[in-house]
Amino acid sequence: MKNTLFLILIHFFIMSCSSEKSNSKINDLLGDWKLTAFINENTGVTQVENDFENSNPIHFEFKEDFKFLGTTILNDFFGNFSVNNSETVIIFLEYNTTEVNETEWGNLFYEKLNLNYNTETQHFENGFDINNSFLKLYYSEFEYMQFKKL
Repeated sequence: MKNTLFLILIHFFIMSCSSEKSNSKINDLLGDWKLTAFINENTGVTQVENDFENSNPIHFEFKEDFKFLGTTILNDFFGNFSVNNSETVIIFLEYNTTEVNETEWGNLFYEKLNLNYNTETQHFENGFDINNSFLKLYYSEFEYMQFKKL
C-alpha cells in the first residue's frame, strides 16, 4: 500500500513539473517590455533608439488573459494574442492601433511588425525567443526586434 501511494505521489509530482515547464515560456513572456534594438544577425547591424532623431520609448505588455497593449508614446496599440503549440511563434489574433504621425523609430517598429502578416490567417505571426530578460521578436529568419523586460 505504501509503495502504491508513493508511486501515485511521484506521478503527480512529475505531471505538475512538466505542466509548469510547458507554460514557462508563456509565463516568461508576460509582463512589460521595452524595445531596445533592431538587430540583423547577418550583417551585424544594430539600430538603437538613440540612432533616430526625436525617438520615443516603445513598450509592449503581454497579459495573462492573452491580451497585449503597448505604446510608442505617440500611438497606442492593443489586441489579443496566442502562442503556437511549440511556443516559438506569437500570433497576434487581433491588432489595433491609433494613427497619429509617428517618429522614425516608431515607424520602423510598425514596419517590421507588419512584415509577418499572414494573408491566409489574417494574423501577424512573429517567431520569438526569450533569453534571460530579453525578448527577440523575429521579423525574418535572422532579423529581430530586441526587447528588455522591465
